[in-house]
Amino acid sequence: MFCVAADSRYNALVVTFEGIFDSVQAGMLVKDIQEKVRGLKKDFLVFTDMTDLERMDKDAVPNIEMLMQTCDTYGAATVVRIIPQPDKDIGFNIMSKFHYSPRVKIYTCRSRKEAHGLLRKICPLKPASERP
Repeated sequence: MFCVAADSRYNALVVTFEGIFDSVQAGMLVKDIQEKVRGLKKDFLVFTDMTDLERMDKDAVPNIEMLMQTCDTYGAATVVRIIPQPDKDIGFNIMSKFHYSPRVKIYTCRSRKEAHGLLRKICPLKPASERP
């Protein structure tokens, strides 16, 4: 299962995963993201939370790669991922090297607390209208 939200106020795309995530859901996720990123401005944040993910099927990889390319094409500047258990990582760092341009900063955290601390340091979440 997944949930996608685009927050234009903070210029952020938030993706959360729960339970078992398979290739069928991955295809639906790509379609959702292709729609939602259109409402964001260049240099948006992609925040991905896998805290409640039980398993991500390897068959989802091609769609995850497409998701990365879509975010890169629409102007993602920063990616913050929460992957609490290394065995849930299906190769995100390697895929990122091929599907995000070098200008995109990518961070992987082990917990929500760590991710929120990182976000406060690297991109204070002020509404887009208040940013320089």
